[in-house]
Amino acid sequence: MFKAKMVEAKLRYSEDDFEGAIQCYEELRNEDQQRFNRCCKYNYLWSLYKSRIYTKYAFLDSNIDQTMEAVDHIIMYLDSSEILFQITVMSVIRYLEKKNEYDSKELNNWLDKLEPDVLTNESRTYVTDDGKQITYEGNKEKWYALKSKVCLELELYDDCIEVSNKALSVLVEFTHNNDVWFKWRLANSFYKKGDLITGLELFIEVTSKKKDWFVYAEIADIYSKMENEEEALNNYITALYKSGKDEYKVKLFNKMANFIRKTDEASAMQLEDYSVKIRLKNSWHMDENLTRYYNQNKERIDNIEINKIKNNVDQIVDRYNIKMKKSYEGIVVKLFANGKSGFINSGGDSFYFKHNVMKSRHTIMIGDHVRFFIEKSYDYKKKQDSNIAIIL
Repeated sequence: MFKAKMVEAKLRYSEDDFEGAIQCYEELRNEDQQRFNRCCKYNYLWSLYKSRIYTKYAFLDSNIDQTMEAVDHIIMYLDSSEILFQITVMSVIRYLEKKNEYDSKELNNWLDKLEPDVLTNESRTYVTDDGKQITYEGNKEKWYALKSKVCLELELYDDCIEVSNKALSVLVEFTHNNDVWFKWRLANSFYKKGDLITGLELFIEVTSKKKDWFVYAEIADIYSKMENEEEALNNYITALYKSGKDEYKVKLFNKMANFIRKTDEASAMQLEDYSVKIRLKNSWHMDENLTRYYNQNKERIDNIEINKIKNNVDQIVDRYNIKMKKSYEGIVVKLFANGKSGFINSGGDSFYFKHNVMKSRHTIMIGDHVRFFIEKSYDYKKKQDSNIAIIL
């Protein structure tokens, strides 16, 4: 009886009838647990994986209980060195990560079930129907990326430093700029631990490859803690000048206002006004100081259109950006198809430039005389540090 049922189970498995195979294997398990463990366990577990985990419907709310039951069976019978254990746990990890508001502790617990050293790091590349190429990182890189991320979120700064440093030393290639993200998490961890110097040095390294506004905002915060007002203001201005929604930068308007209030009260007030208008528009909380400021200036703030204040604030940021940075003049000699990049000749030197998309108010043309400042960058083709011109 056992042998005949086992033959049927194997046949169903070979025909990709995994639900049928599961039914047969569970009958065999109930009949003789020890014999099942010797002869049938692995095919049974693979059937569970292929039928109830490795499907696009596995983690829907309607199927999640059955899916997690299959997961529990697999991790109960196997250890972390076995590939089926690894891909099963990674399936759960990817599911948890995709939740809009995932539980960092829960995700961290699942990550701890795996040993990163035994995970494969083979990335996968797909081409979509519209010809777009998408690359998914290997399981080892994915593990390090998520582990460092949740450690930072959970304020486990020493763990984040250890994991990020290990990732940078053991991973040879990186997808999705993960090498930069590891360096960014290192910078954050040292900063949050109170090591301002190391945090600052790492953040500055990050800016050669990652020029997002929030990196400069973090640099500005460190300089502010160091009471270096000039560099703090310079980096707050850079952060505001970079592309990004003003809603995300709302705190920066207040921070810049605090630095310029003594010497430029009128501009500081417009920055504060804009911060208040953004918060009112989105029904966001205002702290005690900002609430007091709004109550004192309510009539003026309520009667000004937000777009008018935005235009004024953009001009203030532009003015301070020109004032704070060493600028150069040159002529646009080449323009690429996107109209936002090309080359500038200045003093006999040629500079690759990018025009700030967020702040641009005019079209760049060949032959235009422009003012620009130079920023450190990274040439991915040549794999070396470089400079880039940013047109003002």
